[in-house]
Amino acid sequence: MITAVVLSPSLDISYEVDELTVGAIHRPLSTVRCAGGKGLNMVRAATALGAPTRAVTVLGGPVGDLMRTLLAEEGLPAVVVPNPHETRICVSVAGADMTEIYQRATPLADGVLDDVEAALDEALAGGTDWVAVNGGLPEGADPARVADLLARARHHGARVAADCYGELLTELLERGVDLVKINRSEAVDLVGTAPDVDLSELVAAVAARASAPVVVTDGASGSALSQDGRRWRVAASSRRGRWSQGSGDSYLGGLLTGLTEGLGLVDAVRLGAGAGTANAMVPGPGRLREDEARAIAAELAVTTV
Repeated sequence: MITAVVLSPSLDISYEVDELTVGAIHRPLSTVRCAGGKGLNMVRAATALGAPTRAVTVLGGPVGDLMRTLLAEEGLPAVVVPNPHETRICVSVAGADMTEIYQRATPLADGVLDDVEAALDEALAGGTDWVAVNGGLPEGADPARVADLLARARHHGARVAADCYGELLTELLERGVDLVKINRSEAVDLVGTAPDVDLSELVAAVAARASAPVVVTDGASGSALSQDGRRWRVAASSRRGRWSQGSGDSYLGGLLTGLTEGLGLVDAVRLGAGAGTANAMVPGPGRLREDEARAIAAELAVTTV
């Protein structure tokens, strides 16, 4: 079971157009609407790969009500914590390039984080393999408090995966995590090194801080990973899609699915990279074809560093 703690969900709307022209009226070729935000995108991708999942998410207002309906229609299990503030909307437009318009994360009202903690404790009482948090935090969510909340999950026997940045990541590393998956920019910010540092050196520096397995992604340059003092590079796929929204979230979903299936870290990273690539082939974040994701994963070259 993979459980996502989703404090910054959004109603995601994706439009496909021939070309995006500023100031012009556009008639989309296709429109996809789904309950999104990084954690829900991750859950959607992991579910598509066959993993058992659930989300503990905060939703509010009419947009939140719509997202409840969309989650139920997709068959994505979710424990919903009410928030009096309305959930945000994020829009992506795929033309020649991807254009994204994201509202800032919806603030959490007083007491909502207490309700999230209670909901997570109740959900984890039934057992889970992984608890994941990805992305940033909304206003009203103290990083130290959220880190304490996730640390409690380890007392339930769950493993914690961190795909976040800034103060929340620092707080989580102080308490201990079981997996770190971040991108180059987030890793550079964490360890305070030069932006163009070699990816293998960067993943080693993060691993020294994390004392846990680490995966650092770098777009078309592939991924680097470290576990127990050993390092590998996993090449990026040569396949390309136009729907990049949610690819990083899908990567995490594939990675955790692989680990839940009993794969070693290297092969789980390959599945993560396959899921991220497959996500870009289909409109809508976290939407992918399982057969395509696993086929791409099998193609990816691995080298020992």
